[in-house]
Amino acid sequence: MKKLLLLLPLWLLPCLAAAQPQSVVWEMSSLNYDTTIVRHWQGDEYIVYSSSGTGPGIVSYHDNASGTTISATLPSNVIIKDFRIAHDSVFAGGAFINSLNSYGLLACFDINIFLSGTLNYKYCRLYPNPLSLSECSTDYDDVILSVKRLALYEHGGATRIAYIADNNITETGNSLNVVYHRVGYGDAAYLTNGWDICMYHYNKDGEEDFTDICTTDNKIVLVALSTDSSHLRFQALSKTRDFANLGASSFPPGYCFYDHKVLDKGVMVTPIAGDMVSMACHYDDGADAAGLTVKTVDVGSSTPTLLSSLDIVADDPSNTPSWHINDMQYSKEHDQLLILNRISQSLAGCNSYVFHLYSPTIPYINYDAETCQLGKDFQSLDLFDTQKYIISGNSGIPNPIVFIKPIAMPSNCSVVTTKDATKFLPKMYLWGHHHCTYQPVNNNSGYYSITNHSNPINPTCIDF
Repeated sequence: MKKLLLLLPLWLLPCLAAAQPQSVVWEMSSLNYDTTIVRHWQGDEYIVYSSSGTGPGIVSYHDNASGTTISATLPSNVIIKDFRIAHDSVFAGGAFINSLNSYGLLACFDINIFLSGTLNYKYCRLYPNPLSLSECSTDYDDVILSVKRLALYEHGGATRIAYIADNNITETGNSLNVVYHRVGYGDAAYLTNGWDICMYHYNKDGEEDFTDICTTDNKIVLVALSTDSSHLRFQALSKTRDFANLGASSFPPGYCFYDHKVLDKGVMVTPIAGDMVSMACHYDDGADAAGLTVKTVDVGSSTPTLLSSLDIVADDPSNTPSWHINDMQYSKEHDQLLILNRISQSLAGCNSYVFHLYSPTIPYINYDAETCQLGKDFQSLDLFDTQKYIISGNSGIPNPIVFIKPIAMPSNCSVVTTKDATKFLPKMYLWGHHHCTYQPVNNNSGYYSITNHSNPINPTCIDF
């Protein structure tokens, strides 16, 4: 495996080695990017995707123990919205953009080949096709604009990508004449003979704006903001190939919570254990009742069971409209739910908090809120092996920045406060809708080969 060593001062290397059990903040000062996504690979190694609105994105590998970094710049018309890692490979979703159109993009690459000197990634673009079900007008085409969130699962000896995406309903043969905008979901996998693209599903009436997706032992779980009533909705489907292609008569019901008005589109979901998931979103019910709500549900049976519900009331409800959830993960070893929350404040700028909620299936009535004082805007979070977590964002200049920290230990790089929350169990209600599906066209699938290079990454806070 070929690795490029950063030109760090010699006196710093033993300090870094000593600091690894503690916390470290790394800044990529040579890059001018304002958005990042980080995912842990193995040991002290992780992958970061950085992007901005003014230039091509970059994929970077970093070894937190040695300070090694390897990077590759993507084509300027490729945008990555989310990626996951399985079996030493990266699976990504996003968009391919030309001068007139945006098309959904799926891609994957082997990390070990990337480290040997070249980023070789396989991709497919999802092009328009006529709608499929009889209740959906065949006078229209459906075009997937961008894959915005994904989860991985194993089926039939392949790693499949379950994804949610923005899509437009357009006049047949004219993708620029948009009739409706919708959000839907589907699955795909890269096999030895190419991409296996399955059916794509969306709500004909546009009443669910799907925002996140995860997989459990047996289910694929999607969460959404209801566009007709601003409530949290979720759907649990069987974890199979072509999971969205059920037809209107066999589609299972969805479920909804009416206890809160969802404030923004940042409804997130993450697996806990078995077929249990936790969902989180911001709410604003008026009369100074606003904050963050977290619900843990067992979706394993035909009728889901609500196990717990926890409300974190905002200290300043008037500021809650600026809140946004970016990511969430569950640490089995520490029985903690970690929620990355961004809060924009008129005087203090943008602050990013990681909420630590204990035992989400039977939550305590207090929680820890942790903020890194060196980073103004964190956008993604992942577990870092079993004892730490990693968050990424930008330092405000903007330069990409990552922060690795033990889950259960205080840090000089951050501030932790403990506060109370409220427990209660709201009712779940059924919802249903008209179902439309179509078969995305795998157009212009191919294979990119990009030469790697190195970018400096410097420690800005080391907690000894």
